[in-house]
Amino acid sequence: MVSLSLNSPPIQASRDITIRTATEKLEISQLRAVLDEEHYLKAGRPAGHVLWQGAYEEDREEGTSKLVAVFCWGGAAKRLKDRDVWIGWDAVSCANRLKLIVQLRRFLVPDASRRPNLASCCLALALRGLAEQWELRHGFRPLLAESFHDPAVHTGTLYKATNWTALG
Repeated sequence: MVSLSLNSPPIQASRDITIRTATEKLEISQLRAVLDEEHYLKAGRPAGHVLWQGAYEEDREEGTSKLVAVFCWGGAAKRLKDRDVWIGWDAVSCANRLKLIVQLRRFLVPDASRRPNLASCCLALALRGLAEQWELRHGFRPLLAESFHDPAVHTGTLYKATNWTALG
């Protein structure tokens, strides 16, 4: 598990990539379809508070945009010993403040869009606006993001590049 404070300084990213929060069922379905097609865990079934986002790269010459990354954010895992110890929470604090943690449930850069540094650029942009977008959608502002990676599938370089803290 890795964790990141949402107060981290932003990373400069390309001006041609924008993060859009999906609010319509059709757009959410399109993002889910990309995950179902290419993510090794598929889209899954997030429950509770959820935020779907797409990163789009603008082609100024053609006046079009292309989906280059998909994000599915959700509520935090209920109990994670390493996270709770790192924060300094007892059971009561955890129960009262868990909603202030957002989990990156799925992240994917489709194969057709892959290139060096694109994933870290997109993740940095998404994190930069996550607290505001989450508050607009759910009515409260998270303070921390968490995510997981399977070392058998990925090395975790993305999290190192975007300044996450490894917790266990």
